[in-house]
Amino acid sequence: MARPGEKPAGLVVDTTEITASVEAIDYAKRTVSLKGPQGDIRIIKVGPNVERFDQVKQGDQVVVRHTEALAISVQKQ
Repeated sequence: MARPGEKPAGLVVDTTEITASVEAIDYAKRTVSLKGPQGDIRIIKVGPNVERFDQVKQGDQVVVRHTEALAISVQKQ
């Protein structure tokens, strides 16, 4: 809620965390195919900041955390 005289603004953050099993790995492209708890498979690009990626193997269980944020502000034009 904006104070009197201020423009309204807001921030919403949503984080989802799941445990998935590694179905396939492409070390050269830095991608993994993950099977989620509902049985769906997604290919995920693994960033260069992920440590020990070379130690992940098919059949491993991994925890995936996905965070989305949305910021809104009102400005006079």
